[in-house]
Amino acid sequence: MSPKVDAYPNTRGWVRINPALFYAFVLLIFSGCNSPKEGVVSNSADSSSNNDASSVLTSKQGSISLIEVTDLYCLAIGEYIDTVFTSAKPDTLFIGKHPDFPAIQLPREIQKMKIMLLTSDEAMNKLKYRKTLIYLNVMGWPDELNAEFLIVTFFDGGKPQHNLHLYFSRPTASDEFKRDSLSFEYQYANTIPVEQYLKN
Repeated sequence: MSPKVDAYPNTRGWVRINPALFYAFVLLIFSGCNSPKEGVVSNSADSSSNNDASSVLTSKQGSISLIEVTDLYCLAIGEYIDTVFTSAKPDTLFIGKHPDFPAIQLPREIQKMKIMLLTSDEAMNKLKYRKTLIYLNVMGWPDELNAEFLIVTFFDGGKPQHNLHLYFSRPTASDEFKRDSLSFEYQYANTIPVEQYLKN
C-alpha cells in the first residue's frame, strides 16, 4: 500500500507540519531573544541610523538590495492591512522585532496605518495599558525574482490567531514585484475574528 500524499497547490516548497510543532516554533520566536541585533535599524524616534543603499542580501537565487527588501516588507504588510481590516481598523499595527527581522527601517505609516517595531517584551508591556494590541511577526524570504512571507498575527493577550502566507514574483530584476498568491491558515484553537476583537 502506498502512503497517502496530500497535494497543496501554490505552496512552492512549503512542507505541511504538525500545528502543535508550528505553534511551539512561533512561540519560541515570539518570546525568544529580544535583545536588539547589532546593526538593526528601528523606526524609533531615537534611531539616527539610515539604511545603506549599497547593502544587499544574497541568496542562492541572486542578490537583492535592502531597499528592495524594505519595499517587499512594506508590500506584504500593506497586503495584510488591505485583506484583514475591511471595516474596523486599529490605530497602530505593531510589528515584531524578532532576531531574524532584517536590518531595515519601516516607514511610520503603511496604508495610512501607524507602524511600530517592538520586541515581544515591549508588546507585552504595552498590553498592560492598551485595550487592544495587534502584533505581527513578519518573516520573509526574498530573493532577486521571488519573495515569500509568513505573517503570524497575535492579539487577545498575545495569543496567536492566524497565519497569512504571501508569495510575490517578477519576471526580471527590473520589473516590479506582483502578488502571486495569498492564503490564510487558522490552525490555532479559540481564535476570534480580528474585527470582533477590535470592537470589544
